[in-house]
Amino acid sequence: MFGRRKQPDAVAGVRGRPLAAAELEGDPPRWLAVYEDKLATGDGQAVFEYAWHEFEGAAWDGATRILRLSFVDSSRTPLVLVWSEGARDAIALIVRERLEGSIVYQEHVILPSGTRARGLVRRDGDGLFTQVIIAGQSLASDRPEIARLEASLRDVTGIDLDDALG
Repeated sequence: MFGRRKQPDAVAGVRGRPLAAAELEGDPPRWLAVYEDKLATGDGQAVFEYAWHEFEGAAWDGATRILRLSFVDSSRTPLVLVWSEGARDAIALIVRERLEGSIVYQEHVILPSGTRARGLVRRDGDGLFTQVIIAGQSLASDRPEIARLEASLRDVTGIDLDDALG
């Protein structure tokens, strides 16, 4: 199934109409459904929904038909999805487009400790917010640079700190 069609029964509880869906390998078979604001997987018994801003990145391997999505929270196990034999690969492009579409702006910095940080302005259903992703362990000496990065993100996009904090 591909395109704006009927929602697969395996993800019937998810609000909205999928942009695309694909059957995944597994027993029982699972489905992936891609929505404007989220990705959902389900097998008819359990459904899992993930907002695009929860993911840091995605990698597609067409030879093995595996899509690997890494979370912003590095303590979470990556989501690994294996397409069934008949599923269309093009849905992986839609996943990538939706994930990249959630990123409005980004900056990269090297912190005083030598650790790399990436500051993102992301879009979710409620508007814009900032995320800072640190590749590795940051130190207390990195905090002023992280604060400058956050301030720069807010300044470039006009996000008011009071609004961002609720």
